[in-house]
Amino acid sequence: MALVETGDEGMAAGRRLLDHNFCLSRQRAALRHVATLASPLSGVSMRLHTTEPGLQIYTGGKINCPVPGLDGMVMGANSGIAMEPQTWPDGIHQPQFPQATLQPGEQYLQHTQYIFDKEQP
Repeated sequence: MALVETGDEGMAAGRRLLDHNFCLSRQRAALRHVATLASPLSGVSMRLHTTEPGLQIYTGGKINCPVPGLDGMVMGANSGIAMEPQTWPDGIHQPQFPQATLQPGEQYLQHTQYIFDKEQP
């Protein structure tokens, strides 16, 4: 999955923002690979597998709470990424979208795996 954000809504104070739900399928599906994050610098990668029909990705571009990170590195806006498997947004108002509403007695089940790896030099 390649992530590209365009337009003015993708900018805030000169920084790129990503806060988007990717619609992967029209319903929950068998566990499958939906995204990969990788660092060519460190060789660390994370693969995401899920049964969910959507994937919300947020880079924290509007977060304004600087917190010291590892080795005192200043953390703030765009210091991380959240990848949240879920249904599509606004499904309650869009009957053709996958629904997240549960009725009494119904059970919600999903399976998500975050798989980390590191290339050996």
